[in-house]
Amino acid sequence: MASLCWRILLMALAILQFPYNIKACFFHGDHDHASGSSDLSERSYMPTRNVSHPGRIRTAFLNVRIFDGYRLHEPGTVLVDDGIIVSNMSHIDILVDGLGGVLMPGLIDSHCHVGSVDDLEALSSYGVTTALNMACTSYPMCAALRDQVGLASFFTAGFPAQGPGSNHAKNMHTPANMLVSSPDQAETFVENVINNGSDWLKITAEQNGPDQATQNALVAAAHARGFPTMTHAADLPYYKQAILSKTDGVQHAPADDLLPDDFIALMLKQGQTSTPTMELAKIILAQAVTQPDLLTTLGVGQDASYDVWRSNVVAMHKAGIPILAGTDAPMIPPPPPGSSSSSASSSSSAPSSSLSAAPSSNSSSTSVNPTANFGWSLHGELANLVDAEFSPSEALRAATLVPAMAHGLLDRGRIAPGLRADLLLLEPGAQPLRDIRDTLRISRVWIGGIEYQNVTKSSS
Repeated sequence: MASLCWRILLMALAILQFPYNIKACFFHGDHDHASGSSDLSERSYMPTRNVSHPGRIRTAFLNVRIFDGYRLHEPGTVLVDDGIIVSNMSHIDILVDGLGGVLMPGLIDSHCHVGSVDDLEALSSYGVTTALNMACTSYPMCAALRDQVGLASFFTAGFPAQGPGSNHAKNMHTPANMLVSSPDQAETFVENVINNGSDWLKITAEQNGPDQATQNALVAAAHARGFPTMTHAADLPYYKQAILSKTDGVQHAPADDLLPDDFIALMLKQGQTSTPTMELAKIILAQAVTQPDLLTTLGVGQDASYDVWRSNVVAMHKAGIPILAGTDAPMIPPPPPGSSSSSASSSSSAPSSSLSAAPSSNSSSTSVNPTANFGWSLHGELANLVDAEFSPSEALRAATLVPAMAHGLLDRGRIAPGLRADLLLLEPGAQPLRDIRDTLRISRVWIGGIEYQNVTKSSS
């Protein structure tokens, strides 16, 4: 725990040390791959949204049952002044009667792939007020998605470090000059990720990915600059590589074999976190029975098993490793026609979370859905964590307090004076500490104190 606290402090300092300036990068000339330029051809598809800040708003939330990360309090009052929670206020512009409903911190999706303002809208509609984007393929685009008034906050990795011939490199059509094949390239690669406004370094540990020495060099170069790192790994050999590299967080969980106890102990000693993306694994591994090509999407072999994936999450959680809730949206194919998330996952290798699939105009498709999965899938992930032996309050912390601490976002994740007013109000009668699915009983959402109007109402 001491090492985790020290790392959180370092990350907070890193945020101050590296301002988000967009600079020219050695990846220039390819607008589809994290270009540092911003010419007219790129600006033509930049996200646009003409929304001005409404100015100072002072809001009093009355008769709300506050979730403090551990328990629910008796109905009380929360005051918000200009987007910040305060302890007292002399003037009130807006009164909100919560009618005894639960008031929670806004949710954090710790692994998603946001590509547009519409994606931020979808997240916001489900009470997801912070998006941690796990790869940036256009730095100007990522810069434009930041600080959208009244929408989910956007933080991002840079363009990921990939090896020649790796699954990620093939899927992303990564040019040879953007690949990382030796430790000698680490310093330059990390410098450019930092200089292009990223919040952390992303590494892909996989077959033909950066080898152990290169991963070690990438992490060391980032840490020498006070810069955090996250590593993709979905099979045991590559999960071990990620752990040994001393990366700050590992994305996904091993699907092929159980993590040895000594590696779990090493993760704990090094203060590493895990974002297991169980919703992604559950749906893809269930559908892979009839669509084996989906295993390539997940980057795992034919021996991949959701039971193994889940067992590794259980083991890491029981050992005390901080677990973050993330989805990998939109890399989640919708369930087959007429089914729900639970029925799509009804095989013995994929236990049900019993959450309905997201409404979608193209829900009959079995291809990867580019829009429908943002937001709702995080609520499914909370149910998956409960299925993995988390208490409901532990699952909620995995989407609020824990990722806020792990990513150095110390202004959010709790309801307390001085923090951002990212708030999720549930319907009266919702009991998320009894039934985690009640997080979908959304009444209203505020982001930085500004109410988001188009919330998704539960059909249950």
